[in-house]
Amino acid sequence: MFQKKIIFILLLSLVSKFIFTSCEEEAPLRSYPRVKTLDVDQINSSGARFNAIIFSEDNGDIFEHGFVWGLDPTPTIEYGEKVVLQDAIESGEFSINITTTLLEGTTYYVRAYSKSDEYLVYGRAVGFNSLGSLAPIILGVEPSLGTFRDTVTIS
Repeated sequence: MFQKKIIFILLLSLVSKFIFTSCEEEAPLRSYPRVKTLDVDQINSSGARFNAIIFSEDNGDIFEHGFVWGLDPTPTIEYGEKVVLQDAIESGEFSINITTTLLEGTTYYVRAYSKSDEYLVYGRAVGFNSLGSLAPIILGVEPSLGTFRDTVTIS
């Protein structure tokens, strides 16, 4: 009887050691920054605020980050509206108020992105219903006179 108890205790300690040591493995470091698009907030008739977080684990300099949005559920920097944020960022939260280009009653999809030396990384797309936005402010038109096929720059 005593021998069965010792075997049981040894087996129990061996099984518990296996269970607890296998749970202590750390997740491998990623070789690219991660981006999480947060919910859009402050949605009103003047626009909306886009929010995101970048997680970076010393994996190259992030030289560009921002948001892309559009009617497509997976907007990209090539085929969507885009805003590039100028502040340098390695990791942390960032956001921007979008006050133009949003039509009332339209569903838009937005996702954050970051570019590092080697990677372009997108966050998941987040949908929201727009209540509209402000009209753009036109500061100038160049050239002031033109003809057919001239290029016009609006600033």
